[in-house]
Amino acid sequence: MIQLNKFIHYLLISFVFVFFLACNNNNNVGNPDSEISASFAMASAPSAPLLMKSANFESSGAIDLSNSSNNSALISEDRKIIRNIDLSLSVNDINNAIDEITILVDQMNGFIVSSSITGEEAFNMSGYITIRIPSENVDKTLLLIRNIAERITSERSYSSDVTEEFIDLTARVNNLKATETQLVKLLDKADKIEDILAVQRELTSMRGQIESLEGRINYIDRTSSTSLISISLLPLIDNKPIYDKNWNPENTIKSALRGLSGFFEGLLDLLIWIGVFSPVWLIILGLTFFIYKRIKIRWKNKF
Repeated sequence: MIQLNKFIHYLLISFVFVFFLACNNNNNVGNPDSEISASFAMASAPSAPLLMKSANFESSGAIDLSNSSNNSALISEDRKIIRNIDLSLSVNDINNAIDEITILVDQMNGFIVSSSITGEEAFNMSGYITIRIPSENVDKTLLLIRNIAERITSERSYSSDVTEEFIDLTARVNNLKATETQLVKLLDKADKIEDILAVQRELTSMRGQIESLEGRINYIDRTSSTSLISISLLPLIDNKPIYDKNWNPENTIKSALRGLSGFFEGLLDLLIWIGVFSPVWLIILGLTFFIYKRIKIRWKNKF
């Protein structure tokens, strides 16, 4: 009986000891600061990947929470659609059409990307203008631009949904910023030159990635909030005169004489080249005639 009591007593002591060890291990795992301080107390400086690993370990919980909240917020917002429209219009006066479109762009709170006019006369003139209009005013702007034209030659609209890319880039930026925050904390705790340099290298790389991704995010945000409209302007075919008022028979005669003069100049150039190279032609002709005679004599002797 005494031995049984001792066995139970030892069993209870072992259970309490194991429970104490388990609680102690959980406390150590939940306290990353103790691991970080221990790593900096080592004789040699930790490498950048190890620093990154510890930083990612600390921030993993915060990153997941921020991603879920940001993604749900983005999904509830309007989708990011990049829309482009190409128009080809026939108008009576290209200069007036350009002016009307310019006034219209100001009324719709847009801006002109580029504009050009080529040609001198009304019948051979052409124009091109590219504008950006806020997405909410695009349909109204297109209706007014169509009213400016006498005829719509072609119209093409194409768009791309970049919502998924926008959400992905935003999540990646949030992750990088969270890791950057942990690296800043590590930098504050570092007391060795090797540790400071290692963390600064990682911070520089992290900030470069963040700036690159934020640039793409800003581009998507700008291009999805406005639509690009490219407009080609051509004159009506009916505006072209039956005859060219600049036609002059004297100019035609001069052009014909210049052509005849050029023909004779080319012919004389050819004769001069033949004369200069005449020794070469004579040698080639002489060799050809000699070979022909020899072959002819042999042919006769054989038969």
